[in-house]
Amino acid sequence: MNSQILLIDQNHSDLGETIARLGHVNRQTTFPAQLPTGAVLGWLPDFTAPDLGVTALVACVDRSTAVPTRIVLLSPAGTADDTNIDQLISIYGESNYQFVMDAAYAVKMVDELEYPYTVVRTLPWVDENVTSQVINEGQPMTGTQVGKAALATLFYRALTTDSYLNQSVGLSGC
Repeated sequence: MNSQILLIDQNHSDLGETIARLGHVNRQTTFPAQLPTGAVLGWLPDFTAPDLGVTALVACVDRSTAVPTRIVLLSPAGTADDTNIDQLISIYGESNYQFVMDAAYAVKMVDELEYPYTVVRTLPWVDENVTSQVINEGQPMTGTQVGKAALATLFYRALTTDSYLNQSVGLSGC
C-alpha cells in the first residue's frame, strides 16, 4: 500500500510506539487540521474520554478536504456481542459499563462516516506474550488479556492490507 499511514495515538501508549515500529507510520497524539490526501487513518482513542473522543475524529474528517482511504479504530471488547455482562465486569470492573457504551457509540460513529473501516476489538493488553487468536464479530472473547505485540501486529495489518476491510475483528486471549 502506498498510502500515508496516520496513527492518532490519544492513549499516548506503548501500543502506539509498537505499531509505529512495524512500518512507515506517522504517529501523533492529536488530529491534524487537514487529513493528508490518500491517508489511512488509524485511531487509538483515549479510553478515559467521554465518547472516547470520537467527536474529534468526526470533526477532523468533516473539516478535511481529503478523505481517508480507510479508518482503523481500536475498540475495547464488548462492542460486538463478543462478551457477556459478567465477563465485562470481570475485565473492566462494575463501574465501567458507561465506558463500553461510549466505545459502542464510537464504533457506530465510525461506521456512519461511510468510509472503509476496520474495528479492532481487544481485551486489555500486557507486555508479555499471551496466546491469542483473531475472531470475527459475534464470536465470544476468551481470556482476560492479550499480548501487546500480537495486538500491534493485528492493528498494523488492518492499516496496511484489505484483510479486515469493513469488518469488526477481535483479538481474544486463549
